[in-house]
Parts: sequence; structure tokens; C-alpha cells
Amino acid sequence: MFLYYFGLKRVKASQATILELFWPLSAIILDYFINGNVLTPLQIGATLMLLFAIFKIVQAQNRLLSFTATVIHGEGRGFHTANLDVINLEIPHGIYLVDVLRKGKKYKSLMHFGYRSTYHDSISTEVILANFNQDLYGQNIKVTVHKKIRDIIEFSSPKALKAQITKDMEYLK
Repeated sequence: MFLYYFGLKRVKASQATILELFWPLSAIILDYFINGNVLTPLQIGATLMLLFAIFKIVQAQNRLLSFTATVIHGEGRGFHTANLDVINLEIPHGIYLVDVLRKGKKYKSLMHFGYRSTYHDSISTEVILANFNQDLYGQNIKVTVHKKIRDIIEFSSPKALKAQITKDMEYLK
């Protein structure tokens, strides 16, 4: 038991949920093989519900979030981002690896979703498209979120923020 809970400190919450759901299932299996106890129909039903819950959690984790948004004007602070008109995404705030689809062409990109803490600003959604420098204002783009790479950090200066963005862009290679 100690090893189980010690290990939970080192795994993601989503994985810990599956492990916690597996714990009673493993107890049932061990009880059958070690003690020879057979499940009642009610326990079999509960086990099936537990397996279904594990399946649904895994299925939800593997679903990619996609949305379409319109590019709007931002604050003009010199970071060549495409600011989007969507701020109600059902994902935690952070920096994400995404694909942006524009006019049939896909671009690997980074997406910032959340508060602009360095500037003490409100929530925004903005993407940085790799190898792209055209005007997108007013255009619709489709964004597919793949993976969160880090949380939002408050930087001491815009220069420090720009340095971090440069590091983050390495994920696109």
C-alpha cells in the first residue's frame, strides 16, 4: 500500500485515477485466486461498471480537442502571434503543441491559453505558427490541440518571455 501511494506522487493525475480504479479490481482477482471466493451477481455488475469507467477515462484522454476560431487583433507587443476569439476552452491553462489548419495547409504551432501573467492581463488564446509570416486577421483557422508542454509562468520581463518562447519553439522540430 505504501508503494502504491508513494508512486502516486510521480504520475499524472489521469494515470493515478486509472490506477486507483484498478486497485479494487486487482483485489477481486487476487481474492479469487488466493482464497477461492467467487463474486456475487451484484459484485460482477459492479466490476463491469468499474471496467466501463476505466474504458471511458482512457477514451476521453485520447480524444484530441479541435476548434475553429477567428484571428483577431492583439495588444501589438511584438510577439508574432495569432490572437484568437475563443477563450472558453475545456482544457487547463498552459502552453500546448497544436496543429493549425489554414486553407488546407497544416502548420505545427504553439498555443498559449490562459492569463497573460507577465503583463497581468486577462485570459487569451493565441498561437505561434512555425515558419509563417502572413497576415491572418479576420480569417478562420482550425486548431487541433495535441499536448500540453508547460504551465503558464510569470516572467520578470518581456525579454525573458521571448527567450522562453524561443525555447518552447524547439518542441516544434
